[in-house]
Amino acid sequence: MTTSLQFNGPRLIGLLFLVLLGAEVLFVLGDATINVERWVDSGPVRRFFNITREDGIASWFAVTQTWMLGLTAVLLYAVVKANGGSASSRVGWAILAVFFLYMAVDDGSQLHERVGSWVKAMVLGEGAESRAIGIFPSYTWQLVFLPIFG
Repeated sequence: MTTSLQFNGPRLIGLLFLVLLGAEVLFVLGDATINVERWVDSGPVRRFFNITREDGIASWFAVTQTWMLGLTAVLLYAVVKANGGSASSRVGWAILAVFFLYMAVDDGSQLHERVGSWVKAMVLGEGAESRAIGIFPSYTWQLVFLPIFG
């Protein structure tokens, strides 16, 4: 006996889009009500719903969503390669996969902030008060990552 899994792709994608969009709307509403309007007195609960913090539920959701997007790009790269797709298509999907996977790891681990703190400690010394190196007026991590991404 052979069984096969069948599904309606466009309908599944539409449903997934609505569910993910709905979750994002709930995060914004949670931030607006629980955090900004202070419907809850507990600081830890408000921080959990604060969409500007990297340790809240919205940030976890965004990191997970970005990671899944990167994995999808990896799968598309594999499909294009298996079907003999052009080199430019393979390179394009590979670049997108690496970009989104990196962004998920960076956001989830605060990689750029940690690298910036490390560079600042190396240049200015441990525990330095200034956020800038020399005449650079911004965050230290930008000195490292702007040349790479620029």
